[in-house]
Amino acid sequence: MTSLALRRPRRLAVERAVWAVAGLLAAAIVLLIRARQLHPAPLYPDGYQYLAMAKDIAAHGRPVGPLAHGGEVFVPSADAAAKPLFPALVAVLSMCGLSLGAAARAVAALGGAATVVLAGAVAHRLSGSRLAGLVAAGACLASPSLAHWSGFAGPDALAPALVLGAALALLHRRTALAGVLAGLACTTRPELVVPVAAAALAAAAIPRLRGDALRAATWAVIALAAVLGAVRPPLVLPPGRDLAAAGVLALAGAGLLALALRRADRWCLLAAAMALVPAVAVAARAGGSS
Repeated sequence: MTSLALRRPRRLAVERAVWAVAGLLAAAIVLLIRARQLHPAPLYPDGYQYLAMAKDIAAHGRPVGPLAHGGEVFVPSADAAAKPLFPALVAVLSMCGLSLGAAARAVAALGGAATVVLAGAVAHRLSGSRLAGLVAAGACLASPSLAHWSGFAGPDALAPALVLGAALALLHRRTALAGVLAGLACTTRPELVVPVAAAALAAAAIPRLRGDALRAATWAVIALAAVLGAVRPPLVLPPGRDLAAAGVLALAGAGLLALALRRADRWCLLAAAMALVPAVAVAARAGGSS
């Protein structure tokens, strides 16, 4: 009986080690695949702007600077300026010795690979099934649309990875980490402020979730402010009409999401998601996001 009791923890430890090694190998393979799927030139949608922003951040800490010695001052578009995290990470890697192009491709490949791995981890956490996790990760890896948009050296590969990371942290009740990742996600695609705010409002409306919601929201604001304060991009506020429309739709989504959380009703959750989709679209249009 004692030997069986000793063998069981040992077997569990070996099994976990095997799964950990298999997971690392799978992640490395996914990273290689995403790296090979990168497009040759990072010029669409605004790749050249992100590289110019990264060059200026590395040079003097702000994504604004002269195009050449004594030349005109480069100012990024309102859309690119609202997504400063990607060029900031590229700038950090460039200061470590990589060229700007190689750094941009490295960040994009890592973001694309992390999206696949984290999608599988979220599915596994929600379902409790390793098979469901493998299917979700495989679907992301096989998706032509996701592979296409992850192939550009820009924030599109980074944003879903951060969102999925925030979701996974939230599922593990790591609310501070979830807030930080959600705030960082908003600095890659600013329209993500809408679902993040709606989720925080919905959770805050439920007494048992209020503390976690406030903690996550606080850390999200801190992370967002830290990135914007560090690089000080030239932000331009969208038109008030579009902001108001996105806000109304976000409040509607928050109300439905709060109802879904209270009742544990999947149909309410689906309705909340449907309300948030146009809100995000309106916010993206307001900011000129491509």
